[in-house]
Parts: sequence; structure tokens; C-alpha cells
Amino acid sequence: MTKRIVLAAMFVVAAVLTSVTVAAEEVVIRCGITVSEDSSPAKALRVFQNYIEEKSNGRIKLELHLNGTLGNERDMIEGLGLGTQEMVNVSTAPLLNFSPDFMVWDLPYMVENSPEGLRKTYEIMDGPVGQAMLKSLEKQGIKGLSFAHNGFRHCLNRLRPVAHPADIKGMKIRTMENNVHLAFYTAVGASPTPMASTEAFTALQQGVIDGMDNNLDSFYTQGAFETAKYVTLTSHVFSASAMLMSLDFYNSLSAEDQQIILDGIEVTKKAYREISEARDGEVAEIIQTKYGVTVTPIDFKEWQPLVKNIWDQYGASITPEYLDAFTK
Repeated sequence: MTKRIVLAAMFVVAAVLTSVTVAAEEVVIRCGITVSEDSSPAKALRVFQNYIEEKSNGRIKLELHLNGTLGNERDMIEGLGLGTQEMVNVSTAPLLNFSPDFMVWDLPYMVENSPEGLRKTYEIMDGPVGQAMLKSLEKQGIKGLSFAHNGFRHCLNRLRPVAHPADIKGMKIRTMENNVHLAFYTAVGASPTPMASTEAFTALQQGVIDGMDNNLDSFYTQGAFETAKYVTLTSHVFSASAMLMSLDFYNSLSAEDQQIILDGIEVTKKAYREISEARDGEVAEIIQTKYGVTVTPIDFKEWQPLVKNIWDQYGASITPEYLDAFTK
């Protein structure tokens, strides 16, 4: 009887210890984005969420924080290095604060808006140049997981159709807090106003600014077309994005969990790119039929010459082999 009691007690202890061990292995990844549930980044990250939860039998969980609730993009990137956040999906523009090489993604008309232009860009992202850029973030405590994109950046305004640079002259256009983006709008005659995207829509409604710079998906999911009815398909910047993780957090994971994360990113980046490629056409159709938005294409040969000085000024700060990957 005594042996049975002892054995029963041992089984209870073992069960408790097993329960504690399982609980300790649960992994929660807080990932922030500045856009909404309906956005391309959110849709892509749901693919990642489903993948890692399925492959880990629910042990690895992704908490997706939307609409900038964890801070703006720069705040969240800094949070990775500080260890206060596990993951972010951000545009590459704020990464200039960590390395000037990321400026290559912001040079106007660096990427051609065409199937061939996208194919070449994906090869750069996934090849030695893209991987070296992501690895360069490790000295900041950041694990670069992969590049994706949110379409091309265009211009939206509330005043009039814009087809030629002369049409945008003097307009107050919201841009990112990014010197290259500011330089583009200055070069084409507008008055650029740096502002966080979470503030820009209110500023547009109040008439503080005349227009905005962003991709069509962001314009649509954040409700800009309720106020502004003129879109110009400038395609002046390829809206590259990066999926990043805290390096300390990544290194704290088991080899098995790291592999689940990396495999999930491979699946996600492909889905992300497909979603973004389709989204421009979808949104362009919806905004014209549902919101009465005027969508105006441009003659690139009229706009491109105006930005040559930007390439001359900022290209010198970029590692030559990175620049050559796009231009040769």
C-alpha cells in the first residue's frame, strides 16, 4: 500500500513537472504594424501566424498589434533592439536611421513598376545583396528575416488631378520623415510635409495638408478616399518592407523553433508579394467605382529627369555593390 502511495505521488509530481515544462516552452511573439486588419501586411502576417501555430501545435503564438498601437515604425524598430518587442513589419524607410544602405529602396524610380521590374527586385531581395543588408542590422540587436513590399508609392490629393509636375506645384504633400522622399516632392515642385501616417489622415480632413504620399492599399484601408478624390500613379518609390525580429529573442529560441520561424517567413514572403502585386489593381478599380476617385497615370519620361540630382546626392552614401545590383 505504501509503495502504491509513493508511486502515485511520483506520477503526480511527474505530471506537474511536465505541465510546468510545457507551459515554459510556450512562445508568444508580439508583432506590430501601423496599418489595419484589412491591409496587405496584416493579411500576409496572418499567413505567418497560421503557419507557426500549426507547425508548433499551438505552442508558438503570434499576437498581431494593428494601427500603430505599439508605436510608430521607428519606435517599434528600436523596441526590437531594446528587447521590449519581438517582431515588426515595417517599411524600409525608417531603417535609414540604422544604415544608409537602406536608402537604395527609396531612390525615386529605382524599381520599374512592371512584372520584369518586380522579378528583378525579388531576386535582389533574396540574393546576397538583400541578405547582407538584413544581416547588417544585427549590430543593432535586430534579426532581419526577409524583405517583402506593399506596392508602389503614389500621390493622393484633395484639390485637382495631377498629370504633370506643374499640376502639383505648391501642394502640401505629406511624406515619411525621410530625406529622400522629401527631396522627391521638392524636386517636382510640391511642398513636402513630413508626418507620421497615423496623423496624416486627420490632417488631410482638416485641410492642414493638400495630399499624401503612400501606397494604394494604405490609402484605402485607412479611409483617405473619403476626403481626397485625386490619385496620381507616380510609382515613384517601390514600397519595400521588412519583417524583423529581436535578435536576443530569436537567439533565445530552440533550434527547432527558429526553423519553424524561418520556414514560416519563406511561406509568408511569397504570399505577401502576391497579395501586394494584386492589391494595386484591385484598389484602383474599387476607388473609381465606389468613391468616384479620379486616377491619373503619368508620363515617366516627364518626371524622371527631375530627380537626377537626388540620385547624385544620396547615391554616394550607399555601398556601390548595392546600387549596382539595381542599375547594372
